[in-house]
Amino acid sequence: LALGASLALGVRGRERPFLLRWAPDALFAGTAIYLGVSLFTGSFLLTSPLQFVLGLPAVSLAAAALVALMLRPRLANILAHFKPLRWLGRISYGFYVLHILLEPLFDTLGAHITHSTSGTAYQTARFVVAFPITLAAAWLSYEFLEVPFLQRKRHFPMPNPVPPA
Repeated sequence: LALGASLALGVRGRERPFLLRWAPDALFAGTAIYLGVSLFTGSFLLTSPLQFVLGLPAVSLAAAALVALMLRPRLANILAHFKPLRWLGRISYGFYVLHILLEPLFDTLGAHITHSTSGTAYQTARFVVAFPITLAAAWLSYEFLEVPFLQRKRHFPMPNPVPPA
């Protein structure tokens, strides 16, 4: 939260050039620290005390750096026109909601594939299974639930907001 708030304040003030200059380095540092801690602890999950103390702040640093990088007009323009990212953005809410609902399925499939319920092989199997299933479920949810509702909103026009006094 502190990184996000600092970033929001910085992009509007004199600190913007500083933020844009150091964003690639912050992204690299955050990613490197998280990967290093993950390899040291033997898990990419934020379950160990070391992951909470170093890994989680490193992920936060990398995320804030990504937001700052998106402030660069050229990069933002390139990514905004990248069709796979636009499609993923369109179905992202369904992805966010459905991945939690499908967790028991992923646990069962991961355990069945690896004959274990812990470790790197289990977590990798869960990810390899979970990502495409969640992607497919989010796409189906978008096409068959969200789109029909979105098409009906033309029947419920929003009134014009009251102009500020």
